[in-house]
Order: sequence, then structure tokens, then C-alpha cells
Amino acid sequence: ATYEAHFFTLFPTASLTNSYIDPVASTVTNQETIVYLFNPNASGITITPTCTSCSGTIAVAANTSASFTVPHGEAVKFVSGGPVFTAVGAMGSQSCCGASDASSTYDWGFTLVPANILTTQVVLGWAPGASDVPPSSATYDPVWATTFAATTLHVDFDGDPVRSSPIPEGPA
Repeated sequence: ATYEAHFFTLFPTASLTNSYIDPVASTVTNQETIVYLFNPNASGITITPTCTSCSGTIAVAANTSASFTVPHGEAVKFVSGGPVFTAVGAMGSQSCCGASDASSTYDWGFTLVPANILTTQVVLGWAPGASDVPPSSATYDPVWATTFAATTLHVDFDGDPVRSSPIPEGPA
């Protein structure tokens, strides 16, 4: 692949949960994001994906997996309603369209985030993602923030948490 990276964190079975967040999806038609849901239980489970374009449920038989194609540009929350499962995502790994298949351009994987470990605050170090300062593109080092309810994000640019201000709408 021209660009490839796979970041899979394997959680111990005792740490599995019944709700995961996929914070990212492709915005390019021939670079699909596929989520793979694994059911480690002795009986089948039903998983509900939640997003603007999502509908229906996903049946996952005992000790097997099922896949879900993430709608372009949307984050998805997956919930089983009780039984635990685990999930990983693959960006561009199972793309479509024959000659226009761009999976070798951007091919990367990631573990979905267990919803029960989400936090209301995060601290990120500054990293421009490029050697040119200031960077010539705002896309070198993105930070994805996924919310499933109305949310105000505050960004503290100087390290003084007393004076945080709401992030401007649109790309910053």
C-alpha cells in the first residue's frame, strides 16, 4: 500500500463491553470503512448501529463475526443491549469499484473505542505533523471529536484551563 497502518488494541475478555464508538469514516466513495463486530458469547447477539444514516440491526451468531459498512462521513455507536462483544475498523481495506479501487492509497485499521472508557476531558500535546511551521495544510494532524448529543467543545490554546473558549464552528 502507498499508505498503510494498523493500530489494533486487544482488550482482555474481562474488559469487553456492550457499547463501542467508531469515531471516523471515509468521505471517499471508493475507500470504504468496514467495522468488524465479534461475538465471543455462546449464543447469538443483536447489535444496533446508531448514526444519522443508520437503520436496522446486525445479527452476530455465537463465536463469529459480522461486518458493517460505515456510512460515508459519519461516526457510529454500536450497542448490543447487554451481551459483550468487540470491534475493529478497517479504512480502505475492502474498497469497491474495480479499476477505481483506491484501497492501496489509504489502508489503515483501528480498534473501536469502548463507550465506557470515554471521558469529558482530554489533553493533547501540540504536534504540527509536518516540518513546515506553520504547516501549509490544516489536515496534517487532525483531532476527531465525536459526540452523539448536542455538545460544546472548548479548546485551551495556552495551557491555562481557566480561560478556555468554545471552538469556532467549521474547520479550525
